[in-house]
Amino acid sequence: MTDCYCGSGKRYIDCCQPVHQQHQQAETAEQLMRARYSAYCIANDAFIISTHKADKVPTREELQTIFDNTHWLGLTIYQANSIDANHAQVEFCAWFKDKPSNKLDGLRERSDFVRHEGLWYYTSGQQRTPQPPGRNDSCVCNSGKKFKKCCGR
Repeated sequence: MTDCYCGSGKRYIDCCQPVHQQHQQAETAEQLMRARYSAYCIANDAFIISTHKADKVPTREELQTIFDNTHWLGLTIYQANSIDANHAQVEFCAWFKDKPSNKLDGLRERSDFVRHEGLWYYTSGQQRTPQPPGRNDSCVCNSGKKFKKCCGR
């Protein structure tokens, strides 16, 4: 069985897959954030687009460019806060390697979510500077190895 891409420690079929297949709704903004990250990992553009509620929704072509050029490594959730019953924020870093350069990078963001008619949606995010792990820190890919012995090579 495959571990979920979102790093929850659950199997994909018990974690993000039911949300992707709409058998289960995301109960929290954090759960939606994890499902969106997993959708990027498996190139599920339909899910990403359908859970994006903002003025500018990414196109399939824009998402395909991301899928083609990015190898996702792991997700770190720093904070998940409910503002009220229908608004929340999740601060995270999505670690990846840029395929053309094989360079490690991270997308750190404080994302805003809104619940509309019972469903959570991503609305916007404030970009932040990712802090790369130290050589002796745990690897960002959740392998259990030190960063220097894994993705930091």
